[in-house]
Amino acid sequence: AAADVGHRFVWLEDVQALTGETFRTDKKPDPANWEYKSLYRGDIARYKRKGDSCLGINPKKQCISWEGASTEKKHSHKHVERYFTKKSMGLMNIDGVAVGSKTEPPSSEPLSFIPVKGPDDALPPVTTWLNPLGIYDQSTTQWLQGQGPSEQES
Repeated sequence: AAADVGHRFVWLEDVQALTGETFRTDKKPDPANWEYKSLYRGDIARYKRKGDSCLGINPKKQCISWEGASTEKKHSHKHVERYFTKKSMGLMNIDGVAVGSKTEPPSSEPLSFIPVKGPDDALPPVTTWLNPLGIYDQSTTQWLQGQGPSEQES
């Protein structure tokens, strides 16, 4: 084989090339090339024709058999409980323990909230002009009055 370089011919055997530049090794080969002997999996036909008739002449004799992975997704036969498991659904069916200690007759008016009664409801909260709702503890009330521990103690 000869290459045309300008006006003269050079034989490829006469050209001194480094073997490392002539042949390159693929450091990360594609495993699909080993299995399919092709560069792209989509090029491979996953079916085989049955029969020897020409395409388009007799559509009744044109049959194929699919091979390999099916195109449809295989769904698991196990039904997955998406939001509730059977165990938690069983817990929802069990009667709960009443929270309130007093039983009140049901009223005909709809309530805007469900009152939760507990042991703390026995004592009504102390309301003052500093604590009108009775939600502050004793140290917060003292701090609002300007009393309480000095800065060095805290």
